[in-house]
Amino acid sequence: MPTNTLLPLSATLLSSLLMLSPGAPPPGPPPGGPGFAPPPPHVVLEHMHARGVLTIDEATRAAARQLAQARRPTLERLHGLRRQATEAYLRSLTSGTSTNTQALADAAAAELELRRAELELARQIHGLLRPEQRAGLLSHRPPAPPPPPSDALAHHARALGVDALTADAIVDVFKHHARALSSLHARVDTDRDAYLALAGLDERDARVIRQGALLETSVKQLRVRELELLVELRSLLTTAQWDALAPMFAGPPPPPHHGRHHEPPPPRPDATE
Repeated sequence: MPTNTLLPLSATLLSSLLMLSPGAPPPGPPPGGPGFAPPPPHVVLEHMHARGVLTIDEATRAAARQLAQARRPTLERLHGLRRQATEAYLRSLTSGTSTNTQALADAAAAELELRRAELELARQIHGLLRPEQRAGLLSHRPPAPPPPPSDALAHHARALGVDALTADAIVDVFKHHARALSSLHARVDTDRDAYLALAGLDERDARVIRQGALLETSVKQLRVRELELLVELRSLLTTAQWDALAPMFAGPPPPPHHGRHHEPPPPRPDATE
C-alpha cells in the first residue's frame, strides 16, 4: 500500500533516538507532515490522481473519502489507545532494565488493533479500484528505509551525552537486531500485499480471514521485537537520558485527514523487473 501503513518502526526508533531526523515522515506519497503518521489511503489516491500517476475517477475517489470518513473516529481512538499502551510500556522501563511482560503484551495488542483497522480500510479502498490501478498503487509503495550508517549512529549517540563506549554499544544493539528486523519487515510487506490482493472480497470470506491472520502474526512479531529492543537500549542509558528519550518512542499522532500533494516517488525497483 503506498501509504506505507505499517511504518517501519525500527527506522523511526533510530531517527528518534539518535536525532538523525526527528519526526521525519516516511518515504513515499505524500508525507503526512513532520511528526505525523503516513497519510490515509484516500489521501494517497487524491495525491496519485492529482500528480498524474494514476487516473481515478471522481466517483471512486468520493467513495474512498466516504469509507475513510466513516472509519476516522475508530482509527483516532485506536491511535490514542496505541499511544497510551506504548507510553505505559516505556514507563515500565524507567525504573528498571527488564521487560514488563504484561506491558509489552498490551502495547503489542494495541499496535495490532490499530494496524488491523488501518489495513481493513486499505483493503476496502483497494476494492474500489480496477486491477491495473491496484497494481499501480502497489508499485509505488516505498520499501523500508535503510538504517543510518554506523558512523552517523555513533556520532549522534555521543551528541546525547553518552560516552564513546556506550555510543558504540548502542550501535551494536541495532546492528545485532538489524537482520532480524529487516526479515520481519519483509514478511510484513509480503503478507500485506497478499492481504490487499484480496480487495473486493467480503471481510468474512475465508481467504480474507486466513490471510489476515497471517498478517496479524507478522505485525505482532515485528512489534514485539521492536519493543524488546528498547529494553537493551534502556540498559545502556542513565535514568535521565531515558526519561528524555522515552517520549520520542510513543509514536506519532493520527495522520491528517487531508494531505498536500507532492511529487510521486519512483516505482519500486521490483515493479519494473
